[in-house]
Amino acid sequence: MAVQISETEEIRQIVADTPENLRICMEHCGTCPSLPFPPEPFLFCARGCSPEKISKKSCNCPTCPIYNKYKLQNLYFCETGKAVKRREEEREG
Repeated sequence: MAVQISETEEIRQIVADTPENLRICMEHCGTCPSLPFPPEPFLFCARGCSPEKISKKSCNCPTCPIYNKYKLQNLYFCETGKAVKRREEEREG
């Protein structure tokens, strides 16, 4: 699903794609019951959707330290893609 962006609205990535975040993610995504194995590319909240079919059985994202560190709100980044924040939301929050 494409995201429509107005001229005054920008979207930026929230989660940094770093080796440390990848290590943390691998500890949590690696046990997720919704993912095919191995869950590639890992760090879906920073890298985007899995190319594999997702079976929504449960989501480990809320238990991940990255989820809390970046104050994420959505689930199933393996299916929905990168966590993003609109610039207007930043001004409000």
